[in-house]
Amino acid sequence: MSKIYSMEDAIKKYVNDGDMIYLGGWQGSVPYAAAHEIIRQNKRNLKLIAGASCEVGDHLVAAGCVNEAYISWIGNDATKGSHAIRRAWQEGIPQKLEIYDFNNMAIISMLLGGYYNLPFVPLKGMVGSDMIENNSIVRFTTDPFSNEDNKQIPVVPGIQPDVAILHVQRSDLHGNSHRWGVLSFDHLAGMAAKKVIITCEELVSSDLIRSDPNRTMIPGIKVAAVVHEPWGAHPAHMPGYYEADWDYRLNISGEASRKLETHESYLEEWVYGVKDRKAYLEHYVNRFGYSQLEKLRLKDPILSPSVNYGWR
Repeated sequence: MSKIYSMEDAIKKYVNDGDMIYLGGWQGSVPYAAAHEIIRQNKRNLKLIAGASCEVGDHLVAAGCVNEAYISWIGNDATKGSHAIRRAWQEGIPQKLEIYDFNNMAIISMLLGGYYNLPFVPLKGMVGSDMIENNSIVRFTTDPFSNEDNKQIPVVPGIQPDVAILHVQRSDLHGNSHRWGVLSFDHLAGMAAKKVIITCEELVSSDLIRSDPNRTMIPGIKVAAVVHEPWGAHPAHMPGYYEADWDYRLNISGEASRKLETHESYLEEWVYGVKDRKAYLEHYVNRFGYSQLEKLRLKDPILSPSVNYGWR
């Protein structure tokens, strides 16, 4: 059965106020188009899990969509900051933001626990840092295998996001999805989540997906909705499709985020002011020219060698 949705319908049906959401990507493969649709639909009181998903979380916080963030790193690596997150955390603008600060291994461990349906996972990676002291989520339990009496070890809870939103290179109609490049925590998040929304650069046949099964990051059985959204990760990069738009990230979204007023103007122009990703791209071309967009598209493919899955 086909799971194809428009972005508007997928977000409307599967992202609800108060949900814990995971936004995928690691500098690249970031579901910007989905995040912008969440903003347009004025979703509220979301709990955001992010590993290294660029400034898309900053946009969600600036728009008042998020009131809790579980993060190991987030920000615009062009401007080296998450200005909206800082404003919300320090000043309560546009609303108070509760931040739970982890390292990457802690986020991975929580998602792994959710994937395996475990109540908690032992964690040693944050020992020696003040992240444990300042993080009410981290607890301690007795190590049952230690030779020391009552040795305490930190643990984090297994988490199962209400929805994980993942941008991939290609998917079939059922959500069986290929991703390559840096995979981040996306596989764990997708398998741990209660629902998965896949946004993809290309819709392809199931035969193509089955021809390279090891590249399938998420099986269709976990997927609630598939959205065909070319350029859905812009201004981040998408391996095999386009480079990161550093000029835009530095001089448009990055500079705008430094002040509340300019960030609001940015959202008005680039999110609220466009109906969808197609209109966003049309606006981009009107502002900067088609050649600027085409300059980002990868022209010279670098192909990996083929593999042989035969057994006779």
